Amino acid sequence: MRTTSVGDARGNNGRRLEKWLWINLWLAFLFAVDANAGLPETPQLRQLTVADGLPSNIIYKIAQDQNGFLWLATADGLVRYDGTGFRVWQLGEGLRENEVTWVEVDADNQVWVGTLGAGVALLDEKREQFRYFDKQSASGLDDDDILSVLPTEDGAVWIGPVDAGLRRMDRSGRITRFVPQPGNVRSLPGKSVTSLQHGPDGGLWVGTD
Repeated sequence: MRTTSVGDARGNNGRRLEKWLWINLWLAFLFAVDANAGLPETPQLRQLTVADGLPSNIIYKIAQDQNGFLWLATADGLVRYDGTGFRVWQLGEGLRENEVTWVEVDADNQVWVGTLGAGVALLDEKREQFRYFDKQSASGLDDDDILSVLPTEDGAVWIGPVDAGLRRMDRSGRITRFVPQPGNVRSLPGKSVTSLQHGPDGGLWVGTD
């Protein structure tokens, strides 16, 4: 006949409890690993500055072209970033003005650039030549200080000058003006067009100052 003391019983129960805890801890760990495996990684912030090759730490706008390159409108030039290095366009390299306020890429992979002082510049898809639209070459533009530029699928380009209302330039270069009209709540609310954006329904969102 086998006898079991109170101490033996407590010891056996303790060992069973310890084994049960270890099993459950392992299960909890495995479930945690499995759950985390399905979660996306948290994006890691990386800062790029003049120390990395940027011409300026002031960035007004970022766009991406069809090749995956990022284009940056900076206070000291137009910049293309390929993920490792920068290509910079400034005065003497095709730009007529270093302060680039806006950049956008159209359906033909051309880069549209707004500047303070030189109007709108268009860099071709081969990245070889700039074409300019300013108040001397484009009748109706009226202002060479540009805050925003937005090409649309119909080939038109919307232009937001600093203090001259909104402009729409069609494929032929003809410009239509939109300006505030006192008493007309459906007119442009302000003369300074600071931002332009496509709407999901094909409309145009216009930010003014």
